[in-house]
Amino acid sequence: MAFESMNNVKNMGFHRPFIRCTDNRAGGSTIYVSARTELRGKRVLIEIDRETNLVRLRAAAGSERGAQCLKQGVMSASKALVLACGTFRVYVEKREDGWWYGRLPKDMAFSKK
Repeated sequence: MAFESMNNVKNMGFHRPFIRCTDNRAGGSTIYVSARTELRGKRVLIEIDRETNLVRLRAAAGSERGAQCLKQGVMSASKALVLACGTFRVYVEKREDGWWYGRLPKDMAFSKK
């Protein structure tokens, strides 16, 4: 048996920006936003594209309405988000248009209307 030192192994996922959506006991959903997204403490717009399985978010500008993201990185969302997408964790990256984009897992079962 050969042991490998873990002192030099880097966890690449630890430093990547992400969002996580979970169900909460109050009947809604909770979205956690990592500090690397620079969205904590701001009003956040979040959108989902069901056709391409993309989620995107950005800070709301001026009079735009969005969910308030606390400094701890937590914000509330409608139960409809969990019903539509389920519980997920998505790594996001910032693009030139100012939005943070991430791909939802392929097994997401969106409710088609």
